Amino acid sequence: MTASIRCWMSFLTILLIAANGDGADVIEPKNGGHIDWTEGIVSTVGLGVPPEEPSGIAGASEVKARVLASAHYNARRNLFDLLNAVRIDTNTLVKDMASRTPQVETKLREMAAGADEVEVGGEPVTEGTIAVRLQMSLYAGFAQMVLPQGIIPIDAVKSVQTPSAVAGETVERVIFTGLVVDARNVAANPALAPRIVDENDKEVYGAAFASRDFAVQYGMSSYVTDIDEIKGSYRLGERPLIVKGIKTIGPGHSDIVIGNASAVKLRKFSEHLAFLRECRVVIVLGENR
Repeated sequence: MTASIRCWMSFLTILLIAANGDGADVIEPKNGGHIDWTEGIVSTVGLGVPPEEPSGIAGASEVKARVLASAHYNARRNLFDLLNAVRIDTNTLVKDMASRTPQVETKLREMAAGADEVEVGGEPVTEGTIAVRLQMSLYAGFAQMVLPQGIIPIDAVKSVQTPSAVAGETVERVIFTGLVVDARNVAANPALAPRIVDENDKEVYGAAFASRDFAVQYGMSSYVTDIDEIKGSYRLGERPLIVKGIKTIGPGHSDIVIGNASAVKLRKFSEHLAFLRECRVVIVLGENR
């Protein structure tokens, strides 16, 4: 790939981000595309460049067809690379899973080959160059394949006994409808299966709490950068519990630690397990990623 094409690939990635995400979206730029963690979409672009000296036999339509085929090939190759770069959890990328399980790599290639074509257009590098834009959801079949096996169907999730009060306190029975983790100041990274833990590393939310049905359809959590945009949203309901992230743990910085007092609020009533099962969790990240 020449320097000019690499430059245009970077420019097209910026255009993809501008076209797909609004100000509140969490966008993770990658070579040849990006991951939109708010919408749960991977987008990529591929370029087809005409030969410098096309064969005298090939007509203009044949040259264009070859360039278009090359653009599609490059877009799907880029998409395959992007899917491999998706963070499953703080310890694991999709490529790690694929390296251990050949069937996963095969399925990823099939998914990239069948991704939706969003746009074909432009001559951004030289005359006759074609750009093809593809996108694919992180949910549905992709999530079903890569999400941890610890995320089980909803009817198999069992209630657990939780403390009804903090020692020495009178408990006000406030039933929350969702969880917002404000992690804008802790440099957290998005992942398909994040964990929220207390200061003693005891899990408050993670694979054991989520229903696989909801996680596959909606994702275990949503990511945004504007906390005001999510108040009253369908995912959180009218009374979300808002907690502050203290720090991240794990090599991928995707697991977030919250204070013990916040964890107690979430654990007070077993009713809160219902919205955790339904993945009614939103994590707010800083804009400068």
